[in-house]
Amino acid sequence: MVPLLFTALHYLIPAIHPGQIDFELIRIDKLLTGTYPTVWAEKFYHPRLTEILQLSYLIFYFLGFVVAIPLYVQDRMKEFDRFAFNILFMFYLSYIGYLLFPVLGPRFFLSHLQNVPIAGSALYAAIHHSLNSMENIQWDAFPSGHIAVTFIYSRLLFLYFRKIFYVTFPIVIMMVFATIYLRYHYFIDILAGLFLYGIVLLIDRRI
Repeated sequence: MVPLLFTALHYLIPAIHPGQIDFELIRIDKLLTGTYPTVWAEKFYHPRLTEILQLSYLIFYFLGFVVAIPLYVQDRMKEFDRFAFNILFMFYLSYIGYLLFPVLGPRFFLSHLQNVPIAGSALYAAIHHSLNSMENIQWDAFPSGHIAVTFIYSRLLFLYFRKIFYVTFPIVIMMVFATIYLRYHYFIDILAGLFLYGIVLLIDRRI
């Protein structure tokens, strides 16, 4: 259901909201940071760093399997159910956020301010093109489900597979920076994603 609902959002959101709120988030970012974070990140641009951060951005798509498959194979179904609840609840919360706050992101709305193109090797270009093709044009920047879901994965690794957590957590931290560096998210998107993570964390502990 998650991929089906995500695809449906592409059609539902513009039907519900004829406009976006990107300019409001841009103003909030400027208020919080004193700058435009994706423009500020240009000082760090380097083809090798771009490759590393684009690869770290992909951890979102694979880290869940690192949690789910071992739990299922080991027949730890109580922990597996907890994993499924956390992740599905987080996805659905994110989708509600997308419906309420349609945002395309800085790669569309701040392109006129960017002075340096993002350059990498053929690997970066292939990954970037594939992600854009899979998502089409989605109003899915606020809150950052990428941040929220990945932190849930990381927390569950900390609880169940501590050694894997220590290996993957540095990549998760790079992924946070990658959301800005690669112009996928505003800074406020990240804060909102962490807020959603806190909500799910609180509910998980309560039940």
